[in-house]
Amino acid sequence: MQENVTSNTADPIVHLAIGSRVDQNNRVQHIAVNEHPFIGDLQLDSEPDNHALLIAVGEMMGVKRPLSARRITCLGRLAILWLDNGRWLALRAPGVQASLSELFSEIFGDNIEVSEIGEDISVTLNGLAQSHLLEAEHTITFGQFSSELSLNQPILVHPIESEEYNVLVRRACADYLSRWLAPA
Repeated sequence: MQENVTSNTADPIVHLAIGSRVDQNNRVQHIAVNEHPFIGDLQLDSEPDNHALLIAVGEMMGVKRPLSARRITCLGRLAILWLDNGRWLALRAPGVQASLSELFSEIFGDNIEVSEIGEDISVTLNGLAQSHLLEAEHTITFGQFSSELSLNQPILVHPIESEEYNVLVRRACADYLSRWLAPA
């Protein structure tokens, strides 16, 4: 079931740190999402989906890499946080050790091209993979977000690994991530 959350003052922006926790052998034990409370209240009279504004607010609040997730899609053992149509963050379910390349191949089969770029990967989806992704049952979209993907356009996917990533999201997004990461 796809959900669409519109931007309004009833769904405030929250600051999350997303990362994985490792054991003494540097193996991922689980993924953690922690909310960092904002110090003081901040009230802005502007468009809540203004990306430049979120970056400025993030810098002011100490978010080193202020990114705003516009959509979340959970597919199998992988959650995709859409920063935009060409940049994603990928979050493995707790306990999953498979590489991103393996997970994307598991989800999309031969309908995807994957190439590694350092710790990131680049994925190119064919029409079937795009349909599968865009019609995914477990998706939540925030505000007015175009989910149209261009065929044969690579998407840069950055894994959320042991380093923490700071993300500014709406409360509903934070709640959605927490439910997805909750133990079965």
